[in-house]
This record gives sequence, C-alpha cells and structure tokens, in this order.
Amino acid sequence: WPDAFDGAIVTVASDSVRGDAASSDGERATAADAYRRVTGNAADVGDSVVPLAAAHLPEADARLTLACKHSINVAGSGVPTDDWYGAEKWIDAWLGPALEQVRRPRWLREAGRRVFPAGITN
Repeated sequence: WPDAFDGAIVTVASDSVRGDAASSDGERATAADAYRRVTGNAADVGDSVVPLAAAHLPEADARLTLACKHSINVAGSGVPTDDWYGAEKWIDAWLGPALEQVRRPRWLREAGRRVFPAGITN
C-alpha cells in the first residue's frame, strides 16, 4: 500500500515506560498488560499503551522515538498531564521533523536514511 501513497509516512512513538507486571507502579503494571496483548512481551518499552516494537511502520519515511506518554491523563487517573504526544513540548519535538518529510518529494525521501537530532531517524 505505501507505493500507492505519495505523501510522507511519519511514525511517532515512545520508549518512556518499561512494562513490569509485578510492579507496584500502576503505570508500569498497566503498560505490561497492554504490551503483552500487542507483542506478547510484558517487559517491552513503549508509551504505556503501545509497545515501541509495534509502533513504527517499516515503510515510514521517518520514525521518531520520544520519551513521552500515550495518554493525555496521568495513568489511572483523570488528572491531565503535559507529558503526552499532544503536549506542546512534545509537539515541538516531532512536528518539525514530520513537516520536513512532508515537504520533501518521495524520490528524495527514498534517497537515503537520515539521522535527525536526538537519535530520530528515517
């Protein structure tokens, strides 16, 4: 399907939470359950919902890995947080590289692998 799509494909994921089913930390225990359901490995790392191992598309023109969380709320609560993908500080981290990919024609995106600051690669 990527061959039929001329736009840029950018995936944004996180490695901020290691799953731990035995942890007393609710976020790590919940992440372990979510990761186990997706990859079979409760000890994966990810954004507390999606494990990093399942987050990036192989066909992506850019794969950005951050250290934020999946949810707009603190895990297990209704308390808002500024540590999720849509928080201003994290939008600043992924929007620039994503827009750079969108502006590049496909032939240029396919010309080679590029390393972005902070280990962000495409």
